[in-house]
Amino acid sequence: MQENKNPHDQFFKQALTRKETAAEFFNLYLPKPVANLLDLTRIEQIKDSFVDVELQEHFSDALFRVGLKDGKDVYIYILLEHKSFPDNWVSLQLLRYLVRIWEKFQREKKKPLPVIFPVVFYHGKRKWKVAREFGGLFDLRKHLLHFQKYIPDFRYYLCDLSEYKDEELIGSTPLAATLRLLKHIFQKDLKIQLPEALRLTIKSDEPQDCELEYVRLMLIYLLRSNKITEQEFLEAFRMVLKERGVFMEETFIDRWINQGLQQGLQQGLQQGLQQGLQKGVQQESLNVALRLLRKRFGKIDSKTEERVKSLSVSELEDLSEAILDFQTKGDLKEWLNKLS
Repeated sequence: MQENKNPHDQFFKQALTRKETAAEFFNLYLPKPVANLLDLTRIEQIKDSFVDVELQEHFSDALFRVGLKDGKDVYIYILLEHKSFPDNWVSLQLLRYLVRIWEKFQREKKKPLPVIFPVVFYHGKRKWKVAREFGGLFDLRKHLLHFQKYIPDFRYYLCDLSEYKDEELIGSTPLAATLRLLKHIFQKDLKIQLPEALRLTIKSDEPQDCELEYVRLMLIYLLRSNKITEQEFLEAFRMVLKERGVFMEETFIDRWINQGLQQGLQQGLQQGLQQGLQKGVQQESLNVALRLLRKRFGKIDSKTEERVKSLSVSELEDLSEAILDFQTKGDLKEWLNKLS
């Protein structure tokens, strides 16, 4: 499938590509009865993605084959929800992707089918109130006893970062810092949390190459998400370095950061980093809002479409959430009029 360019996806996956970080995540954040069965010395990340291309702005996934202590294997499938609000249909989408994985094994004539442990990883603003059982999508109250056993059902495990206090997001440098930023990426206190994420990354008085490389990844993620400016990041970085007793010349830091940006953000930087990123985020947010509106109401008139195109990134994100509550096109127009 097409590679997912979602910044949240790339940031999370880059952390989990290290087997020791993936092992730590499974050990610390999966249910203990499940984690205790795993042989975390045997982990292999499967490169395939099973998410529909048109949904990759909102979802991405990661599939791991993990050993069991009895010598067998189990698969752990993580569906990453990148919207700032829960999706009511996530269990249906998850079922679709699980079936695709099993169909892959069917094509390879591998039997019996493997056990897959499904995980939904969520870092949005709103509390997760969506049912965690696939059966929650059905209304079977009147005929439950007659039909329940004929309808497929399963439960997914939810890892909701909003349920964790900051001090509970534990782990080594990549994992703890990754989860801290993902938890606060949609929050107003992100700039306050950034120094703490950097403190979790820079552990020693002499920063190691692996720590400095992860700082680059953090910067790339935050700039691509359009949440922090390069100057704000550098100020926080220099402050944390000084706390550690590290006094690097500013010209060295700037040169080091720019080198990492050139490596990590090759596309679009030549025309101006901030301008290119902002334009890309604006277009992405607009595409999402228009797609949701057309799915909700069908064709929308040109005047309304032009009004939507004039919205800022934050207004477009708010609109994408508000669409869930709209009943008519009049609700949409009323919402837009309130912005004027």
